[in-house]
Amino acid sequence: MKIREYSEITDFATIASWSVDERTHALWCANLTPFPLEIEGFTALLESFKSRFGDTPFVALDDNGEVEGFFCYSMNEETLEGMLKFVMVDPNRRGKGLGKEMIREAVKYAFTASKAQAVQLVVFAGNSRAECCYKSVGFHERQAIMNPFTYKDEQWPRRNMVINKDDLYEMTNTIDPADYMKMREAVGWKTFAVEQAAEGLKNCYIWCIRDQGKPIALGRIVWDHGYVIYIADVIVLPEYQGQGLGRRIMETMMAFIRSQLKPGYMFMISLMSAVGKNEFYKKFGFVDRPTERFGPGMHQWMMGEDSE
Repeated sequence: MKIREYSEITDFATIASWSVDERTHALWCANLTPFPLEIEGFTALLESFKSRFGDTPFVALDDNGEVEGFFCYSMNEETLEGMLKFVMVDPNRRGKGLGKEMIREAVKYAFTASKAQAVQLVVFAGNSRAECCYKSVGFHERQAIMNPFTYKDEQWPRRNMVINKDDLYEMTNTIDPADYMKMREAVGWKTFAVEQAAEGLKNCYIWCIRDQGKPIALGRIVWDHGYVIYIADVIVLPEYQGQGLGRRIMETMMAFIRSQLKPGYMFMISLMSAVGKNEFYKKFGFVDRPTERFGPGMHQWMMGEDSE
């Protein structure tokens, strides 16, 4: 799935076909534009929300480039909180995880392109299908909203739901050796025997961020349980970079290290920065070498027979 900005010329007719009855229409837009959906009213709605809140409309596309979903997104620069509105998917494709996939893509966009720290939305309490979809992505209820929406003779309570940046992806403390080697390969690092990787992974602390089970970011700590600690393999897959996952890994590892300090203890924490990444590590208190007191760091690769 891909997302792109909405085009009235190419997309409206498809989206209008999804608003099949009054109740579905009201659940989608709270009757902020009349049913049936007409291009003039829809355009006026989008222009109003753009001028008032900065909303940008998006569509979700399948692998053939066909429109299968729609949403609007805005960003509050003061609170660093994004907001999703008017979320809808092709009703003929429901039940296939499409809504969940689109919301995940929308949230990823919010956390990368707009640098949001959280994303919120509002859902009617009776729209259980939508609420279940949002929860499956990682949204949780933040508060009930007063003044329910009136639809004919019904009162629809509304719920404000939110997902924080760190809630989108799960963090675990394990990684399969084969997946570890794939991650190294993905960022252009040396690879070696999976058996050797397995032994190394047994003898370290691991933090692995996953996207629906798939490892996407990693960090390891090798510690002699004395004063020497080495941070290794801080990796973020290229397609997930820019979302703050490396920062999350480093913050988690540094918090773990601090938690191990006892009165009178001290640790020497070392790492090797990839080219151009030293400024990132300086944010966590690391300093470049050489300094007036310390010489440059050094390393070597020692190869067995048949190694490349």
